[in-house]
Amino acid sequence: MTRPIARPVPHKATPSHAVAGGSTKRYVAGREIDDVSMATSGSRSERAIQLAYLLTGREMTGYFWIFAILVASFIGIAVWRGAVRRKTLLAWASSRGLALLPGRDARFDDRHPSFRALRRGHSRYAHHRMEGNFNGRRVVAFDYHYVTGSGKNRHVHQFSAVLLESTIPLKPLLIRSENILDRIGEAFGLDDLDFESSEFSRAYHVRSPDRRWAYDVLHARTIGFLLQRPKHNLQFDETCALIWRGRRFRPEEFDQALEIASGVLDRLPNYIVSQQTGGNDS
Repeated sequence: MTRPIARPVPHKATPSHAVAGGSTKRYVAGREIDDVSMATSGSRSERAIQLAYLLTGREMTGYFWIFAILVASFIGIAVWRGAVRRKTLLAWASSRGLALLPGRDARFDDRHPSFRALRRGHSRYAHHRMEGNFNGRRVVAFDYHYVTGSGKNRHVHQFSAVLLESTIPLKPLLIRSENILDRIGEAFGLDDLDFESSEFSRAYHVRSPDRRWAYDVLHARTIGFLLQRPKHNLQFDETCALIWRGRRFRPEEFDQALEIASGVLDRLPNYIVSQQTGGNDS
């Protein structure tokens, strides 16, 4: 009697199996990985592909690979652009005698609570901070990041600014570009300061709790100086001047912002300097 030939039972490949220690072994692109190594090993692009695999629960083919490649590409582009930005600003900061500080400063807004531009949205932080001295004043030039909304309505905002420390005490003052809402507000009697220069009054919205201070700061020479420069937003608190626009600066635009902010402070009248430093001028 002929015995039947034993047929080998085909081995059914499985994408994963449990191993000691509670982690799970998986094979992605022919490489054995586990849940722990997915989160900690490899380049950012590799981790993006591994993350997509974890989310789908299976090795990726077709559309899943397209998705993973797109995610990895976006991450790679963001990393590359960040490196280029940092290298460019490092060169500019070094040429101006400033130090480029590493990392993000999520408490920057808490140290300067009066500046409205630094209090918008959430997930706020300053980065690419360049610190040092400019014409005898302490300066911090930086990029700023914040987020508004969430989910599908989430928007990331970035702009650059320069914070210049004054050598004398200041009073609150806001000088920013005039917009349509300001003109509507003026029609309903909302407070705004007007100046002898109609061109300046049309270009800028000025606000201060001390109207005399605003007029003293924005005398004819300073108004002429501002009208000859690119339009920026400028705000004083008690110790510093913050200057910014609604976007990130190129290196030469940091120079413009420094020139404008220091130019306004340099043009403060002598009687104002005397008053603010304890003199007797009135």
